[in-house]
Parts: sequence; C-alpha cells; structure tokens
Amino acid sequence: MASSTKSNRPSKATPKPKLYTTSTKSYSVQDLQVTYETSIQKLTHIRNGVPYEAVESLSYRAELPVKRMLEYLGMPQTTYNKKKREGQILSTRDTEVLLALYELLEYGLQVFNHEHKAFDNWLRKPNPSLAGHIPESLFDTFTGMQEVRNCLQIIDFGNFA
Repeated sequence: MASSTKSNRPSKATPKPKLYTTSTKSYSVQDLQVTYETSIQKLTHIRNGVPYEAVESLSYRAELPVKRMLEYLGMPQTTYNKKKREGQILSTRDTEVLLALYELLEYGLQVFNHEHKAFDNWLRKPNPSLAGHIPESLFDTFTGMQEVRNCLQIIDFGNFA
C-alpha cells in the first residue's frame, strides 16, 4: 500500500504584483482630454505632449495668471504666444513640468481648503522648513517641487511648515 503524505502547511502561492495607482487626474483642453490613473498612463501623455493651450487651461483651473504659470515653466510669454498661435505641442520636458506643477498646486489648494489667497500667500513667503526659501522659487526643479510637496504634507498631517 502506497501512502501519500500531504503537508498541512498552506501552499505558498506567488502573490500577484500590485498595480499602484495615483488618484485619477483629468483635465480638458479644447477637444483634448488628459486622464490618467497610473504613472505609465501619465508617461504616455508626457511623451505625446499636450497643446500649448494646456498652460492656459491649467492656470485657469489653478486660478493663477498665465504669466505666473509661464514663469514656473521658465517660458517667455512671446514664445508661448507664438507656439500657441501655431498650434504646436509642448515638449516632453514642458509637459512633464506642467503636469507636475498642476498636481502640486492642486494638492496645495486641497491642503489649504481651497482658500486661494491663503495658499498664494504661503507660496510667496519665506518658509523655515525650506531653509528660508520661498516655496514658489523652488518650482524650477523637480527636487524643489518635491520639497514643497513635503512641506504641504507636513501641514496636511497636522504640523505647520
């Protein structure tokens, strides 16, 4: 008689990798709809670029003047006007910066309970948590934007920066 032995230990099934998603981001620019839930979807939009009108659309949604959004992007007004008039697409770099800025500004407004004036004041004043730098002066690099986001997270979770 052959005996078969079964282990009482549970089998170790290989867990399925999780797909990490960010909250759905969406905005419209004329007939273009930009929506993404994952970083890979966002990457596709970045590589394809968005029209120059996106700057205007996002500045409107963030309730900031276009001129100020262009300053954050490091783009002269004349270049913006010309490329927008010609119907050109933002470069990969500018698209990525624009989306990152928009997400940061949107998060900041949420942290400040959509009190635009209070958030605007916070962006323009030296901040001790940023070694005395003015938050919006750090928008020229992704590292700077991350440091501003870190400060906003501190505020969001109950500490003041």
